[in-house]
Amino acid sequence: MAVFACDPNTGLLTFIESETDGVGGVNGLFRVNALQVTPDGKHVYAAGTVLSSVVIFARDAATGALTFLGLERDGENGVDGIGAANSHRQPARQP
Repeated sequence: MAVFACDPNTGLLTFIESETDGVGGVNGLFRVNALQVTPDGKHVYAAGTVLSSVVIFARDAATGALTFLGLERDGENGVDGIGAANSHRQPARQP
């Protein structure tokens, strides 16, 4: 996953860093298909389809740099319902 800063005046992108599954303790990023930055800019969530995971990063709002915090994976630690995680909204499951 590549991280870029965007100049708000010109729209030009500047490369910040790259986060790779299995490198530097990062886990769960295989085939990410959706990203979300929190409204306050302090966190980034990445949905990994193949690993059925949501990866959590802290984000330095000033630089855009990311720090891996962890992941939630379907079927582990009581997590259920994020199998093949993606950005498409699905209807709520009925009990």
